[in-house]
Parts: sequence; C-alpha cells; structure tokens
Amino acid sequence: MHDSMDELVRLVTEQVLAALNNENKLEDARNEGKKKCLVLGGAEDIPKALHQDMILLDVKDYESIQNILRYSRVVITKLTMRQLADIAAGRPGDSLTCAVCQALLQGVEILMLESAAPHRQHAGKGSTAFYRMLEGYMNTLQVFGVKLIGCDSVMLNAPDKKQGEPTRCEVTGTKLITEEIAERLAKKAQEVVVPAGTLITPAAMDVLKEARVKLIRR
Repeated sequence: MHDSMDELVRLVTEQVLAALNNENKLEDARNEGKKKCLVLGGAEDIPKALHQDMILLDVKDYESIQNILRYSRVVITKLTMRQLADIAAGRPGDSLTCAVCQALLQGVEILMLESAAPHRQHAGKGSTAFYRMLEGYMNTLQVFGVKLIGCDSVMLNAPDKKQGEPTRCEVTGTKLITEEIAERLAKKAQEVVVPAGTLITPAAMDVLKEARVKLIRR
C-alpha cells in the first residue's frame, strides 16, 4: 500500500512538472522576438504606452543576468532619495542604481516618471534649500539623458480645425504623446509643435502620419 501511494505521488508530480514545463515553453514562444523593458520600482505604475508590445522585467531579472543590453528600455517608476543622489553622483550602490548607471554608460534609453521622485510630494512644505538640492539631482539626471515623463494634463493650445484653414497646435504639459493624444491632435491641427525630448509612441506616430500632421520639435 505504501509503495502504491509513493508511485501515485511520483506520477502526479511528473505530470504537474510536465504541465508547468509546457506552459513555460508556450510563454517563451509568445514572447519570442519581443523587446524587453526593465522596470525599476513597480510595474503597476507604468503607463501602457511606455511598454506597448514589450516584456516587462524587474530588477531581479537584471540581478540574475547582469547585462543592461538585454533591455531596449529602462523605466524608473520609484526611487528613494538615496538612490536619486547616488545616480546623480554616478555612484552605483544597489542593483537599481547600478542598472541605471550601466544604461547611461551603454546608451540604453531611460525614462522616468515624475511621480518616481520621492521629494516631489513635499513641495512647498519644508526646507526650500533642501528641496532645491534634490531638484538639482533631478536636473542632473536629465542632463545625463534620463527622459522625464510628466503626469500633468495635456494641453493642446489651438482652436478647432476649420475646413480649408491650416492650423498649428502646441503641446504642453506632457513628455509623452500616446495614440489617444495623437488622435486629438489630428483633429485640431495640420502642424504640431512638441517640446524637445518628447516621446511619441509608434502607434501615435502612425496616427499622425496617416493624418499627414507635420511635427515640429523645439
């Protein structure tokens, strides 16, 4: 009886492991060829437009691989003040700061949500000098090449498009143009002015091209 039970457990275990292995193979097949996005801080906060058609991986994946060129993009969604200071100083302390420093050195695109900055929620509440020092770190990251993605509402400064009249629209309040924003732009203008460093998703670019909207970067 005991031997029969052991055999049953062995057979069930083999079947479960085989099923898991098949599931992993199917997942690998689905993800084959997709670009990888390294998310530093938490994937729940990342806008869909920043990882469309990409595989999201966290810092544990970087720790196991130790190769920043594995990723097409790095997105920072949350930082501590120490991590912010370390990156600004070029000081690779923990795995997160090491990943960012390596991405900067090897030319991997880095995006950072404004909400990732830990001090922004305390604006105007405490020491102005201390806040300015932290903002200085933020400015340093942008000088290094980190693209800051704003969370403000998007302003499309232009009247509604009129038949036969060329119009120009200026985008403010965001560093990311998504497909939804592009559709709004296409309805308003034939020329769109966007700030330098603004990220335009592939889907948004397709919308603008199809609508024959001219992009002007400043």
